Amino acid sequence: TLLAPRAEGGRDDALAILAGAGATVIPAVAYRMAPRPADDPALAAGLAALPTAAACLVFAPSQVAALAALVELGRAPPLVAIGPTTATALAAHGAPARAVAATPDPASMAAALASVYPPG
Repeated sequence: TLLAPRAEGGRDDALAILAGAGATVIPAVAYRMAPRPADDPALAAGLAALPTAAACLVFAPSQVAALAALVELGRAPPLVAIGPTTATALAAHGAPARAVAATPDPASMAAALASVYPPG
């Protein structure tokens, strides 16, 4: 039996693969992710920096949805995605990733960023 703490509304892909391989998987909603309103003071610095940022690093489809609710993604700086699922979410919002990390880890994200920054 495997316990899988997860976000409410999180993806079930890995759980389905494990169950398909014969594991008994018990998903447990351990937390909720909720977007902040545009006027939240915690967002002020980030929203102010967005128009002049060299790039915007996006680490999850939920971040894409939250960002899209705040700004027009098509006018954002170059978007760098942690992986193909996040890149697909960006494209669905009309803002294709300029670069996508080969694997979801810091070194690959840095390499993806290096492919678009500095511009040249």
